[in-house]
Amino acid sequence: MTTEIPGRMKLVGCDPVPRYARQWLLALAIVARPTGVWSGESHPPDQPRAPAATAQLSTGPRPPPTANRPSRKEGYAGLRLTQSPRGVVVARVLPGPVAGTGDISTTIGPGDLIVSMNGRSLDVAGYVALVRSLAPGETLQIAYRPKSGGDVRTIDVVLDDRARWSGTIGDGLAPGRVVPRPEPGDTEALLLAESDALDLRHGLDALLAALNTKQDALLAPDTPALVVQALRRPLSFDRAEAAFAARVRPLGAPRPLVPTLLTIHRLILDALALPDVQARPDLSGELQAARHQYGPLAAKLLTTLRDQLSFPDTNLPSYLRLARAGSDIAASAVALLPTIARRSAELERVAREALAIPRPIPRALVTRLRGLVDGPILAAKLVDGGLWVVGGDGPNRYEMDRLAAVFDIGGADLYSFSRPFQGTYRIIIDAAGDDTYLGTGDLAGPAGGTFSVDVIDDRAGDDHYSSTGQGSIAAALFGIAVLIDEAGDDQYLNETRDAGWSQGAALYGAALLLDRKGNDRYRAQVFAQGVGGPGGLGLLIDASGNDTYVANGPEFPSVYNTPAVFAGFSQGFGVGVRGYAAGGLGALYDLSGADRYIVGELGQGTSYYQGAGILHDVTGNDIYIGSRYAQGSAAHQAAGILIDEAGNDAYVCPGPAGQGAAWDQSVAMLVDEGGDDVYQGSTLAQGAAAQEAVGVLLDLGGQDHYECTESCLGQSGDNAYHYQTDRVFSFSAMVDRGGSVDAYPAPRTNSKLMRTGSVDEAQPAQSHCCGLFLDD
Repeated sequence: MTTEIPGRMKLVGCDPVPRYARQWLLALAIVARPTGVWSGESHPPDQPRAPAATAQLSTGPRPPPTANRPSRKEGYAGLRLTQSPRGVVVARVLPGPVAGTGDISTTIGPGDLIVSMNGRSLDVAGYVALVRSLAPGETLQIAYRPKSGGDVRTIDVVLDDRARWSGTIGDGLAPGRVVPRPEPGDTEALLLAESDALDLRHGLDALLAALNTKQDALLAPDTPALVVQALRRPLSFDRAEAAFAARVRPLGAPRPLVPTLLTIHRLILDALALPDVQARPDLSGELQAARHQYGPLAAKLLTTLRDQLSFPDTNLPSYLRLARAGSDIAASAVALLPTIARRSAELERVAREALAIPRPIPRALVTRLRGLVDGPILAAKLVDGGLWVVGGDGPNRYEMDRLAAVFDIGGADLYSFSRPFQGTYRIIIDAAGDDTYLGTGDLAGPAGGTFSVDVIDDRAGDDHYSSTGQGSIAAALFGIAVLIDEAGDDQYLNETRDAGWSQGAALYGAALLLDRKGNDRYRAQVFAQGVGGPGGLGLLIDASGNDTYVANGPEFPSVYNTPAVFAGFSQGFGVGVRGYAAGGLGALYDLSGADRYIVGELGQGTSYYQGAGILHDVTGNDIYIGSRYAQGSAAHQAAGILIDEAGNDAYVCPGPAGQGAAWDQSVAMLVDEGGDDVYQGSTLAQGAAAQEAVGVLLDLGGQDHYECTESCLGQSGDNAYHYQTDRVFSFSAMVDRGGSVDAYPAPRTNSKLMRTGSVDEAQPAQSHCCGLFLDD
């Protein structure tokens, strides 16, 4: 038996599917509503197409402004239906009154034919309207014929309140929040001019209008500004990213800790559109109360998002309540950053005084320190109820689970983290030495801000940061994490089968990993190196050095069951939960050096569902290796971009969807601003879009070499998902500008402007349309 699942995967018979891959298949199986005078050639050729119509009972499209919603409660059944030649059938059974888990239910299930509801036989829209007309608590009688055949069966479903089972998608922006329209950029001016020359403008304008409408319908209170701007003005996405880059790049310059933290504070507020709530009387108490109320749920949520890209099915309303509270909890944590900056200055003062005038440590504190610190101690004190320590110039060992602050003078020190920190803040300042930071548990650290603020500032030495669990090495979960390494050739490792959410990764909060100098090595499994989950800003900034970034197995296999390929979700990756929560902003900025980036599926300036992903490399001859959905790509109403400003670079992505590839109402760009570059791609690559999307590759100089197979170099894919609704096609653009001779597969040649794609009047949704190729 073979079951087709949208998302290009097949589950064959009883063959084992990895725990990670199986759940991802379910997440990707959400059937898109066909909408669709531009469209495209199919994504990778084996991508199943969406059914002709689909809807979710009691969910469906919602008006974007909250004020426009009906005040009465609407019924919710938890069934997603689709129109088929047999009639209306069940596509998925969701958590709720029918107790579904996507493709499994104890009663009605996927493929079953709906005969009637409350005695009425209707189409999909009619059934949706019927359920919405009923109130929570009322009974809905469903008559259905099982997929396997046989007699008609009936079940009585007691409807629940739709609000309990829905996320924030469609709620609109937070009250008072305004996202400015991005300024027009040079890329937009170029593409519009060439579209006019090729008589593409009418269709392009229709597509851009459709994306605007779609984005307005999906708005959530915490949708990242870059996502809104990208989908409202797709051809100026690079201009919007440039504005964000201008805020990020100054952090790479050497600067004392206090002003760095204050700059980060303002950056987080703006990036996450959070209110500044410093005036609240008890921010620490708020975080402690939130940890007490939500701690176990948050930990489970982090794991489930890593393994399934969904909210847990069990007790889903509780997780949705947690998600709705996420921005407020994050705001409390961000508001503590100025206080933590002052505390860090105070910690330095305590260290200076301990060096200048040594004093005995009180006996009570000596007792408390026993087992927590090995090695010379110059001072200790209690501040805010937490234990502060000043360590001497020698090899020290610190058990950080119960220490609130450490200033270490020097030496090769060991900082160990075994369980989540229970205080409000934790600060480590290490002045010198080759140090080791070792985490051995989930959410333990180093720099793990879970309902707290966690700061590390290591000022010299070749340091080693490693952890065996998830939520570490600059990771935030409803909190803030900042890891700053000022100098040295450092290693950042998160490579076990329990790894994830590391090296600048955040969920409802912000995490920043800032390395200012040295040839550094970053190795991880998944969800690492600049990842923004829902409500999150995940940022990795490396200011100098020849660095290596790897997030490519072997513990997390391909979500498409591709042999010898692994999952990635890293290196500038923004990710949301389809239908429930907008993704966050994940970004990786490397400011200089010859760097090497290796990622599995989904990474390197890539995003998924209302997320924004950025990879921006400023200088150096760089190598980018990805597997699938990589190097400036996006899927499902998302925005991804890779920018390389200089150098002779190589881009390799043997799987489908890469190098400026957009899928399903998304925007993706790859912009290389100079150098002799090599692009090796596959299908849907090198400035390609499908399913009502915008994909752009722009190379601005050098003697370049391009290889790909189909739906590439400015050629769109099909538009089967959305054409029947929107009647617009995708837009693909591949532009190479510069005086050198470039190499292309036929029929692309140098010094050529051509329109790509045409409309098949008999099957317009299958048309590989539309786009342009320009070499000048």
